Amino acid sequence: MRSRAEQEAGPPPGVLLGLGSLSAIATSLAGVGIFGLIAFAVAQRTREIGVRMALGARSSDIMGTLLGQYSVAVSVGAAAGVSLAIIVGLLIRSTIIGLEPLDALSYAAGLTIFSAVALVAILIPARRALRIDPASALRWE
Repeated sequence: MRSRAEQEAGPPPGVLLGLGSLSAIATSLAGVGIFGLIAFAVAQRTREIGVRMALGARSSDIMGTLLGQYSVAVSVGAAAGVSLAIIVGLLIRSTIIGLEPLDALSYAAGLTIFSAVALVAILIPARRALRIDPASALRWE
C-alpha cells in the first residue's frame, strides 16, 4: 500500500512514461513533417538554383538566400506556435493541477529542437541542389 506522501507526490511513473512516450512520438512526427515540407520546397527550386549558378552565383550566396528565406518562415511558425501554446496553457491551467503554462525551459527546448530540424531540412536539399550541374538543372523538369 502506498503511503500518503507517495500518493501526494504526483502521478505514478507509468503515467509519466506513457506521456513522455506520446510526446516523443508527437515531436518526431512534427519534426518529420517540418523536414518534409521544407525539403520539398527547397527541392522545387532546383531549376532556379541551376539558373543562378549558370549565371555565376556563388554557392555561399545561394545557401545564404535559402537560409534567409526559409528562416523567416520557420520564425513566423515558431512565434505562432509559442503564442498558441501559451494561450492554450493559460486556458487549461485551472483543469490540470501543477501545470505551468509559462515554463520558459520547455518552450526553449521545443524551439531548439524544431529550429535544428528546420535547419537540417534546409541544408540537406540545398546542398544536393548545389551539387547538380547547372546545365542538367536547366534541363530538369
